[in-house]
Amino acid sequence: MPIIPTTGEAEVRRITCVQEFQTRLDNGRATESHLLQYCQGQAYCSLKETTMDLRRVKEYFSWLYYQYQIISCCAVLEPWEQSMFNTILLTIIAMVVYTAYVFIPIHIRLAWEFFSKICGYHSTIAN
Repeated sequence: MPIIPTTGEAEVRRITCVQEFQTRLDNGRATESHLLQYCQGQAYCSLKETTMDLRRVKEYFSWLYYQYQIISCCAVLEPWEQSMFNTILLTIIAMVVYTAYVFIPIHIRLAWEFFSKICGYHSTIAN
């Protein structure tokens, strides 16, 4: 009669299985079939989903960076020119965001006051 492992033993086996698979994967000798052989499918789903999600996110950011380089023509610049261009671009973006953060609320308040006077709505709150 087979001995049914307790929860702790099953968890230890699963962790050992995943560690062994990760070692083989790092050495370039593992495939998905290896994981199925070692784990009998116990940790396959969670490990594969995590790996695929991270891989998709990494590929998406790589694609975005590639699009940025193509659109801005950074791909044809030398490394020092790329860093200079990126520094200037980030500085401009930071200045626009800061300016919007500081001045847009003021303009919205002034526009609200202007249109509330035109429409006849007067606030009872003293300024």
